[in-house]
Amino acid sequence: MTSTLRIALCLTIDVLFSLVIALIALIVARENSVPMAGALVWGGGTFIATATLVTSIMNHAGAFDRGRQTP
Repeated sequence: MTSTLRIALCLTIDVLFSLVIALIALIVARENSVPMAGALVWGGGTFIATATLVTSIMNHAGAFDRGRQTP
């Protein structure tokens, strides 16, 4: 697998995972009678936080190294 394909696959998984978590947060907010504007902010913040966390973990694991052996 080429490094470009691996990076694209990692980022696609990252975005899909973050969207699922944000959708769950949005549903939970609406079920708890949070106004729609607040629920959207909560879901958006959750999306950003999850995407940042997953990208950081992938970066630490070396998913974006493009074949380099040393830092």
